[in-house]
Amino acid sequence: MKKLNLILCIAMLAVIMSVKAQTPTEGEAIDMGVSVTWRAYDLGSSEIAKKGSLYAYGCMDQGVPFKNYYKFYNKTMWSVIFPKNDFAGDAEYDAAAAQTNGLWQIPTSAQWEELINNCTVEWTTVEGTEGALLTSKTNGNSIFLPADANKSQCQYYASDNKGNNAYIAEFSANSANVTSTAYPWKGLAIRPVSAASDKPELTALALSGESDKMFANTTMQVSVTATPADA
Repeated sequence: MKKLNLILCIAMLAVIMSVKAQTPTEGEAIDMGVSVTWRAYDLGSSEIAKKGSLYAYGCMDQGVPFKNYYKFYNKTMWSVIFPKNDFAGDAEYDAAAAQTNGLWQIPTSAQWEELINNCTVEWTTVEGTEGALLTSKTNGNSIFLPADANKSQCQYYASDNKGNNAYIAEFSANSANVTSTAYPWKGLAIRPVSAASDKPELTALALSGESDKMFANTTMQVSVTATPADA
């Protein structure tokens, strides 16, 4: 009988862990086990499953239907010419940096690639919205990227560009990749990352509790003191 109860407990724990893995991690700043912290929701949104505002690359407003109306289209050269190769953190061109006073910024293409390479990607539904759920292979945290209007994919701008095009990260039921073939005047969402890439390392962790034993239906008060390495 005890063996049966143990098997049932293990099975229930496996189900709970499975459900948790399919749920985006709560909070605004999510540690995905990579070099930067990722925001839990799009720029222009405060909900995990709600698509944020759409922006043309390097602009503070939504996209335009034709490149002739695009901010960086040079009518003399008949071409798109960018003032710099990377807009990350530049509040003149980075909508995330401009709207958050530099606390958040558009991720670079390298940061998008780092995220994809260090996560499992699942096309799923969260709160009635289709999209890509990225779960860290390092710590199990996850973020959700709501699908675009066509519901078959989601695309997000990176901060850098190549030639006349902008880098983007794109996700669908069959793929997750970074490409530099996006028309920069197209309106796409932005998923911000923390402006600071350095994460403090914990060198000391002190725990103090009123009891050294834990029982069912018993609450133990615990205080935690963490000391960063650079303190």
